[in-house]
Amino acid sequence: MITPTNFWLLISADIILAILIAKHQQRNGYKFINTFIGSLIGLVGLTMLLIKMYSEF
Repeated sequence: MITPTNFWLLISADIILAILIAKHQQRNGYKFINTFIGSLIGLVGLTMLLIKMYSEF
């Protein structure tokens, strides 16, 4: 089961990864906020799928 502490660690890792992705895309000419929001949505979705998969076992 995912504890609240582990949940917050995963969410903060998602935010950090989203920032890194957005900064990389910003160097390629994209807007920071658009890629940050898009990558954050994608990463949180993947994290939720992993949590659901992990909690079924």
